[in-house]
Amino acid sequence: MTGISFIVLNYNGENVLSGTLRSIEAERRPGDECIVVDNHSTDQSRSVCQRFPGVRFLSLAENRVLGAYNAGVQAAVHPWVCLLNNDIHIEKGFRDAAIRHVGDKRLFAATAKILYPDKKTMETGYCRPSFNNFHFKYDIVGRGELASQYEQEMENFSAPMAGIFHREKYLELGGIDCLYFPAYWEEIDLAYNAWKRGWCVLFDPKMVAVHHHEDRIVKTHGAGKTVAAGARNKILFVAKNIADRGLLFRFFIGWPAVFLAGTLRRGPWFAYGFFQAIPRLTNAWKRKKEMEKKRVLSDREIFHRTHGMIRP
Repeated sequence: MTGISFIVLNYNGENVLSGTLRSIEAERRPGDECIVVDNHSTDQSRSVCQRFPGVRFLSLAENRVLGAYNAGVQAAVHPWVCLLNNDIHIEKGFRDAAIRHVGDKRLFAATAKILYPDKKTMETGYCRPSFNNFHFKYDIVGRGELASQYEQEMENFSAPMAGIFHREKYLELGGIDCLYFPAYWEEIDLAYNAWKRGWCVLFDPKMVAVHHHEDRIVKTHGAGKTVAAGARNKILFVAKNIADRGLLFRFFIGWPAVFLAGTLRRGPWFAYGFFQAIPRLTNAWKRKKEMEKKRVLSDREIFHRTHGMIRP
């Protein structure tokens, strides 16, 4: 039987962590492991983990946010890892659905249908990109809709941290890129780099999880800084990943209009995020140079595979 390494990311999650670990305990099979990667919590998270036999507590010296998953994947013993946040509970049958994918050599990740706590409404389904005039974005299909409408496997533009990942491929890509610290666009970046290699990211509606939302990013870093991070990281994602010259030209020539519209709509923190991106562009371009060496699919092919739209 193929084993799975369940990896739970935690930061001050003593009030939600036990629910996640109970859901994993109900799904674990002999040989599976469970690792809690702790982002230097100051609460009683370690004590919570001690109540669950066999759970490994991996404590980090600082809060790396989603980048902490990289330490958990490195520590894992199985070729497939299930990455979860401390407020996501997996539902009955999650493991059986996930294990169906382990023989697919082209697969990088299979991601879950993530529900709100009512277990009827979808929070996260699959993502698809769009490029309209100068504006690049992605849409989460099905958010806020009845989850039962979405029962078909689909190619996914994102790799949200509620699914199984091929450990070797994850490490080969370098995992979550610290370029995006503290948050936003890193899951899109991870999936996009997998697609560039010709690997597949798949949304599997039979893998069901429930998100009991704890927005630690906003609580830790503040609403303003998270707005800035979102604006900054979109620019860094494009600079690092998009190689199509036509798309790049359209994106960067449209900067002034996007800057003005975003600042008017979201305030000065949005503008601050734009300026934050500028000194980081050199690092983004250096990383692009390395990643492009192993590209298999073009940007337009990735958009096509993930149901994206490119409009004039």
